[in-house]
Amino acid sequence: MNLSHHEQQILDEIEQAVQAEDPEFFASMTGSRSRRVGVVRGSVTFLSGLVAFMVGAVLAQAAPGWGVVVSLIGFLTMFLGVWLLFPGGRRFAYCTGRRRCSTTWIASASSSRVSNY
Repeated sequence: MNLSHHEQQILDEIEQAVQAEDPEFFASMTGSRSRRVGVVRGSVTFLSGLVAFMVGAVLAQAAPGWGVVVSLIGFLTMFLGVWLLFPGGRRFAYCTGRRRCSTTWIASASSSRVSNY
């Protein structure tokens, strides 16, 4: 259902007001489509790996060799799914105080922490 011209104009004004008032919030709410696709892709990959892991555990009762292989494939697929959920430099951020956040890069050769900001 399309918005009328007046409704679209009001919506644009609200959007501009939110962007002017809180640019960080606005940027987080207008995430790119590729980021959402990456989250969906990572989640589906992880869940597929979880299903394969569970099937492998059940299959291990009947055929231990195949069960271990399927479980291992499922585990690696789950790992890939988690890896796909983190874009770019593959980093984790954690905060210890109000404005004291550190970032640990896991893709770099040395896992040193980036300066606090």
